Amino acid sequence: LVRKLLELAKHVLVHVDTKRPDYYAKATAALGTDARVDVLSQFRVNRGGVSTLNAWLFGMAWLLANAGDWDYYVNLNDSDYPITSLAKLSSFLWLNHGANFVNVGSAFKDCDCGRFLVYECGDELYSIAPETHYPRRPALHHASGPNLVTVSRALAEYINATQATPG
Repeated sequence: LVRKLLELAKHVLVHVDTKRPDYYAKATAALGTDARVDVLSQFRVNRGGVSTLNAWLFGMAWLLANAGDWDYYVNLNDSDYPITSLAKLSSFLWLNHGANFVNVGSAFKDCDCGRFLVYECGDELYSIAPETHYPRRPALHHASGPNLVTVSRALAEYINATQATPG
């Protein structure tokens, strides 16, 4: 997948979960010769937890600081596979230059995403099943985090600059 992405990508950053040092060694050996590829291992990631978001934000900030000029940050995980050609994706992004694409689904039973609300504590993920009628405060709404994200450089810079801003 990474080699295919390099046909059009300006830079590819691969994050390998710290739980898998063997994968890190393999990825570094296989991909370490191309200057447009960096392999890092900074986070122990629990899919669906805040550690996923932390890895996502770290990767975006790292690319802003280290990867020169780029137009879009496209977050992929180990289960993603392109269903169209990269040329079509590139053309779509060019035609929609500056737009952002974030897929967010509700965490409730009417959600088409089929995921439960989860809380991450340390290295553990705790799932809140919909039948518990969570959230207990009616005005409080939860949504699942985005699996599919394509963020323009401008939005990436804004997110990176305002991460520490409360609210």
